[in-house]
Amino acid sequence: MVHKKLIFVLLFIYFNITNAQLTANKFRVKFNVDEYLIDAEDKQVLDEILKDAKGEKYYELTLEAHTDNDANDTYNMNLSRRRAQSVYSYLVENGINEKMMDINWYGERKPENQNRTEEGKAYNRRVEIELRKYVFEEISEVLKAAGGDYTQCFSLNSINENIIVGTEGTKITIPQNAFETKGGKPISNEKVEIKLAEFQKPMDAVSITFQLYAKEKF
Repeated sequence: MVHKKLIFVLLFIYFNITNAQLTANKFRVKFNVDEYLIDAEDKQVLDEILKDAKGEKYYELTLEAHTDNDANDTYNMNLSRRRAQSVYSYLVENGINEKMMDINWYGERKPENQNRTEEGKAYNRRVEIELRKYVFEEISEVLKAAGGDYTQCFSLNSINENIIVGTEGTKITIPQNAFETKGGKPISNEKVEIKLAEFQKPMDAVSITFQLYAKEKF
């Protein structure tokens, strides 16, 4: 008797992010002179981000905080850090997954407007937020689009220790007597079929853990 498809092995399976549909929205939170706490107007902007992100299975947020050129560089770096942290904390406290956020601060080093006027300085006192949302295909479609079927089949004896090695070098050791039926009954001295899917590329990619079954709602 051969038990088929008892295990489908997914180690870090990667894919080119271009196989996903991407939409990106940008937001801006503004600050008064020497301030870093968010106010009611800022919360309206951040609440819009929260509403937009919570309906997605996979998204990424990038925060970049800035200041004008008043005060010295060290002070402004710390001020921009506090501004970034205020925005970050509000989003996390209201349900955004902190692992989906990248946070940076630059002080006065990346002005978007000239600091010669009060209007220009006000424009530079900001936290810029980019929300990137991804819509992924099913894994079979992702693999097909990437150029082929990456499934490999292995027939093992359930009673022995088994070592399988994929074509991309993935090595898996399965202890003896490690298999059982769906009902929890041990499988002894029978053939077991395992399918391994490898998909590895040295380019910007995200884990299949996120792109396939990110079912948690924030």
